[in-house]
Amino acid sequence: MKRTDQSYRGESQKRGIRRLHFSARIMTFTGRSVLQILTWILIVCTVMAGLAGHIDPELWAVPSIFCLGLPYLWTISLVAALAWWAIVRDKIMTVGIMAALLIAAPAMSVVCPINMPDTSKTGLRTFRIMTFNALYCGDLEHPDADYSRSLSYIIHSGADLICLQEQYGLNATKSIGVATQEQIDSVNTIYPYQVNNANIDVMLLSKYPVKVKHVAYPEQMNFFMYQSYEVDIKGLPLTILNVHMPSYSLSDGEREILDKANNGAFAESFMELKGSVSQKLQAAFAIRARAAEAVADYARKTPGALIICGDFNDVPASWAYNTVRSAGLRDAYCDAGFGPMITYNKHHLFFHIDQILYRGPIRAISVKRGRLRSSDHYPVVARFAIESGPNG
Repeated sequence: MKRTDQSYRGESQKRGIRRLHFSARIMTFTGRSVLQILTWILIVCTVMAGLAGHIDPELWAVPSIFCLGLPYLWTISLVAALAWWAIVRDKIMTVGIMAALLIAAPAMSVVCPINMPDTSKTGLRTFRIMTFNALYCGDLEHPDADYSRSLSYIIHSGADLICLQEQYGLNATKSIGVATQEQIDSVNTIYPYQVNNANIDVMLLSKYPVKVKHVAYPEQMNFFMYQSYEVDIKGLPLTILNVHMPSYSLSDGEREILDKANNGAFAESFMELKGSVSQKLQAAFAIRARAAEAVADYARKTPGALIICGDFNDVPASWAYNTVRSAGLRDAYCDAGFGPMITYNKHHLFFHIDQILYRGPIRAISVKRGRLRSSDHYPVVARFAIESGPNG
């Protein structure tokens, strides 16, 4: 009888162990399946982000939305590929992720260029151009400042040409109490040639004589505008296009939704994101596609050396970016930059949306982003070498 009880208890223990093993296998299988599903979602998102520059957002805007996060998606995918290969030992998943990385690689090479410092600068004729969405030279970081840090940065920048967006004339800056007369006088001394327009908030500051060529402010295009100038800089006739591409027109409340999502509150913000924010994003991408075509068309019709710079409100490798570059333009940051660059600094939306594109007998030899946070954009300065032309 005693042996029978022991046998019964032994059998019970064995059945319990088998049940535990079965439950563990079920849990392992379920966990692996969930990871596989999440990984395939990541693969699809990465591929869409990488191909967004070839998909017209007027037909389908979702890839353009994912393109904003391409460097993050690509990095996460790379980590996932290493995990599936080294830890899980799943060849199919590893190959799937690697395929997505390869598809997105051309776009990533634009977003994250790898250039060594240019040491062949001695004796070159060079000039510097800055693009800066100055937000009217106010100060988001120090709103009570009694002077304009943006103007101070401009004064000490060393740039020959400065393209400002969201900026009317300097007198308007002083009138809202964010600039001193001393600063205004300094800017006027350094940049005696200034172009502004009461109807649009883009402005040029120049050390060289400037002639306005064209002004465009199409109606009902989310504040899309551009102004072109003609300047002779060190013997080189140069056309400059100062651009402010259509914005997303998000309210402060809608930006807060994106801020929450970027802080990890995905569930809380998902339903809100599906509503007005999603609709505005899709509409903005579609309008920006038409604006980019207008800028590219103007570039095609403009002969000679050309620089297009400003607030594109879109990232490298996007449809709008590719459309403008299709007019035979190079990207200064692609030619002289290293690694990813962030030019927008608010709401945890860390994107590179301020661009400097060019063509002609000039070469980008450096591109630097300032650290000033008075505006929601950082200033960006590119240095160019003049390779030919008069006096060359």
